[in-house]
Amino acid sequence: MEITTERIEPGTERIRVQINHSDYDADFKRELNKAAQESNYKGFRKGKVPKGFVLRTQGQNILYNLIFKKINEILSQHIEKEGVDYLFDPLPSEDQASYDFNPSKKEDFLFLFDLCLPPNLDEMKGWGVENTYKDYQLDVTEEEVDERVKEFKKAHGELSDAEVVEADKQPRLTFELNIPEGEGVNKTDFSIGFLWTELTEDFAKKVEGAKPGDQFNGTMGDFIQEDSHKHIVNQYIEANEISEEGSEDELSKLLGDLQIEWNLDTISVFQEAEINEDFLKKVSGGGDLIKDEAEFREKLAEMIASEYIGISRSIMLKKLRERVTEQNELDMPEKFIREFVLSGDKEKELTDDIKKSVLWSVFSTTLAKQKGIQVTEEEVKSFLANQVINWMRGVQDQQLIMSMVERMMEDKAAVDNATENIFINKLAAVVHEAVDKEEVKLKKADFDQLIEEEFPKSDPNSEEEE
Repeated sequence: MEITTERIEPGTERIRVQINHSDYDADFKRELNKAAQESNYKGFRKGKVPKGFVLRTQGQNILYNLIFKKINEILSQHIEKEGVDYLFDPLPSEDQASYDFNPSKKEDFLFLFDLCLPPNLDEMKGWGVENTYKDYQLDVTEEEVDERVKEFKKAHGELSDAEVVEADKQPRLTFELNIPEGEGVNKTDFSIGFLWTELTEDFAKKVEGAKPGDQFNGTMGDFIQEDSHKHIVNQYIEANEISEEGSEDELSKLLGDLQIEWNLDTISVFQEAEINEDFLKKVSGGGDLIKDEAEFREKLAEMIASEYIGISRSIMLKKLRERVTEQNELDMPEKFIREFVLSGDKEKELTDDIKKSVLWSVFSTTLAKQKGIQVTEEEVKSFLANQVINWMRGVQDQQLIMSMVERMMEDKAAVDNATENIFINKLAAVVHEAVDKEEVKLKKADFDQLIEEEFPKSDPNSEEEE
């Protein structure tokens, strides 16, 4: 048995595998004996089928399977030993001789396989030295930091009682409602709260300056926005233990005609959190303690800027792809493209777009292998979990999230999409690390405009118009 390699084209190596009769004769006889023992033919007892009969009926198939098992083992060992990351699987050579695998001929076999070599990235234009790419970074303004500070202060704020209603503070008001008896309505008392934005404009003016204990009289329509009437109806249904379905609309009409007594009970005003030691401890989370407001603002500026890092790297990767595919030619035998990219289609025209797509695929795949980029199952699950959280608006029910993730892991399209996104993000990070960069600071409006230009959103109606 002999294996040799030769370079037949700049990007192609040919492997010659010589298998002589002596290399497989012993194995063939063993497989023949095994088949004779296991064969079950009419007229013969199991295990007593003559070898000559098995040779005539199964010999060709046994030899074929044996030879190609040996070939696969030899090729795998050779490729592993050489340590070359060939781009595709071995492709049978066009110069390959044909064999009929007749055991009686006791043939020697010569098999020819062609392998596609990866490109030398250092020799590709648009990549490596003297290729500078713009590294866009968000120039965060003090106003943007102010807005983010306000968001954090609101998130950590709390309600506190006030003594008087002040419209500019948009308080939450709790009333003790006394609903009188009416047609189809029971006399009912219950407590209910409303946001300032739920009040009608007229009632908001009337209640301004009021204090707990003040009383007002009017209908639901006089005091509360129509969308909020349902809260009163639901409280009435609960207080009276009404269970009939479809009663809400009818009750809404009956209650809407009544003059209700509204007794102001409490006035609650939302107070933003103060930036103090306790606040800084909370916003620090599990990290190093933020010592003062100045450091907190610095952290927020970094946080805001980081939200654009991913898109900045995506732009850099896009520019790299454009440069690489424009400045280089696809140096690959057509047979590999047709077999492994076009799924064996021998008629399809190899357009410039297809060639550019293949060139980029070859470049990115080779770079990923060199840099050890891999996507693990755990990374895919984490990506899908974040998708679920976003879809469900931040839900933190871990059991529900993981249950949905496990179902999504059975969806090939979802897994492929997650894998591709993770791979692209990792590739963009590698590119950012490897290329020469020119730092460019952009204000948010300019950055958003750049994103729109580089990644324009498709018009959902464009296909229909065409």
